[in-house]
Formats: sequence, structure tokens, C-alpha cells
Amino acid sequence: ISAAILLIIKNILDKVDGQLARARNDASRTGRFLDSLADLLINIAVYGSVSYALFINSGNAAILVVGAGALFFSLLQCSYFIFYQVSYINRVKPLGLNRTDESITEKDLREHSKTKKGRRVLLLQKIYLLVYGWQDRIFRVIDMICLSWMEKRFPDQDVTGYWYEDRLFLSMASFLGLGVQIGTLALFSLFNELYFYFIFIIIPANLYLIFLMLYRYISAYLHFKNLDNQE
Repeated sequence: ISAAILLIIKNILDKVDGQLARARNDASRTGRFLDSLADLLINIAVYGSVSYALFINSGNAAILVVGAGALFFSLLQCSYFIFYQVSYINRVKPLGLNRTDESITEKDLREHSKTKKGRRVLLLQKIYLLVYGWQDRIFRVIDMICLSWMEKRFPDQDVTGYWYEDRLFLSMASFLGLGVQIGTLALFSLFNELYFYFIFIIIPANLYLIFLMLYRYISAYLHFKNLDNQE
């Protein structure tokens, strides 16, 4: 129970810090990378401790593999939501702090390589790319392929605008976010069914991810098909 309560408190603080920084006009690239890397460390600590506790209680080493798989897929699911959340924010109210492609550019080097603080930002960016870069690339490639197909099918429509500003889709995708995952983990912990939380992440959550990817393309296709018919 205490672990569940602490996870929920962590969840609240994780949502407040970014909003507070933006309200104070104090948001930064340093905070952007620290937030993501802190989430990773917390995930590793939580999944590692749960896996170890289940292993000690059951004596079954396979639970360690299941726990590692659940951690892997939880990171992938979160990255999918974050990819489209950042895409939406950058179109509606661009702040220049979050990018769907965090590869180090010449502009990054010019702005950050000359000062100690800037070099810290570049170091955090490199660590971020090591951890999350491959995930972002996967979803960016899938996104580009689907968007390209849609633009070829409906060349006269504002495909990109609808594609990245679909609020219903973004709300649906938010269920894959870290906050929902932590809340669900807290719920499973209250019922002392942590093993089934791993199963939940590996099977139902991945099926939901696949559903979202299909829904995104099909719903956009039907939307533009309907606009063509009206014209």
C-alpha cells in the first residue's frame, strides 16, 4: 500500500514540475532531458524491484525475463504517446524545447558547445539518444510512411494538419503514457497481483498500441474520403 501511494505521489509531482517550469517561464532543454531520463531511472527501479520481489517469492527465474519484457514494452508504449504529443504541441504552440527527432544538429553544437552548461545539455542529449533515439526513429519512420500514403491518396486535402492535430486520437493515446502505467501498477499492487501487471503491459497494452496505429490511419482515411465525397 505504501509503495502504491508513493507511486501516485510521484505521478502527481511528475506532472506538476513541467507545468510549473512553463508557468514561471523557466523551462529549458536541460529540464527536458532530465525529465525523460529520470522517468527511465524510475521505471528501471520499479520494474527491477517488482521483478526481484516476485522472483524471491516464487523462485522462478523466468519472472525476471517477463519483467524485462514488460519494461521494454512500457518504454515503447510511452514513446509512441510522447511522439504524437510533442508533434501536436509543436504545431499548436511550439516552444522549441521538445523535438520528435532529438539528433544533435549543427545548431545544437553552435548553441551549446562553447559553455559548460551547454556541454552538459549536449551530454544529456547524447544519453537521451542512446536510450530513446531508437524508439523515436521507429515511430518516425512508421509515421512518415503512413502520412506519405495519405498525402498521395488525398493530394488536395490538408492531411498533415489533421494528422497531427487529431485531439481524439491524442486522448486515446494518452492511455499509453507513463502516468496511466504508474496508476495501473499502483492499482495492481493494492490487490497484490503484480505479476498480472506485467502480463497487462505485454499483452493488452501492446494490442491497444497496435489498435491505435490502425485506428490512426483508418480514421484519417475515412475522414478525407468523406471530405472528397462532399466536394
